[in-house]
Amino acid sequence: LAAGDLTAPRVVLVHGWPTNALLWRKIIPGLAGRFRVLAPDLPGHGLSAKPADAPYNLDFFHQFLREFFQAMGLDRAHLVAHDLGGIAGLGLAVRNPGLIKKFVVMNTGPYKELPPLVSFFLAALRQPFLTGFFLRPPIFRLLMKQGIHHRERVTASLASLYLRPFAKTPGGRKAFSNTIAIPPENMVESPEKLRQITMPTLILWGTKDGFFKFAVARRLHKDIRGSWLTAVPHAGHFLQEDQPEQVLAALNRFLRSRRE
Repeated sequence: LAAGDLTAPRVVLVHGWPTNALLWRKIIPGLAGRFRVLAPDLPGHGLSAKPADAPYNLDFFHQFLREFFQAMGLDRAHLVAHDLGGIAGLGLAVRNPGLIKKFVVMNTGPYKELPPLVSFFLAALRQPFLTGFFLRPPIFRLLMKQGIHHRERVTASLASLYLRPFAKTPGGRKAFSNTIAIPPENMVESPEKLRQITMPTLILWGTKDGFFKFAVARRLHKDIRGSWLTAVPHAGHFLQEDQPEQVLAALNRFLRSRRE
């Protein structure tokens, strides 16, 4: 997805699993007045390719982001990244810091020690023989509700935005489980490397996330020295769905500020 003047400062929005670029549909219009906004579908998600033999690990997603910046002619841009996109974004911030002007990371899992609830969900969701069950519309909608504080907002049409690209092809169904099948230690940078991140960084976190609690945000805030930590009340894991106005306001404040 793309919006905004071609000559405006660039901002890249990166979604996570199991969503796609449409996660940012309520955010993009509010940024496009001052920024050139680009929101790609990660490989394995949305309308992007879903290669069966892809490793779907940190190296793979970091490479995708780096090549996306190159393909779009982005010598330097703001990066806003959520969930799996946040993991990839942290990789880019560590390995290619010169590409990022300002960095926003949102409700992600930056450490190999996963919370018990996340481990339980991932263990079930990554089983190929259960993929068809989890991709049934009522079950997928129920899963989405676990990540949203205002659960009444998870309508059948909203769930379909994220379900359809996985469910309509065999490759999509396989990508649903393949993208979370990688061991946690192969998906994250070490805390020592996170402490090397120096660009202006905002950690923006929904306080009602039942998967990655606010304590994760506090730890990341401590590891990324000089970062700013902003809580989004009454928002779960998918804070863009729960509190889009608050998310947009926080992004505009940070990206338009003179923080260097």
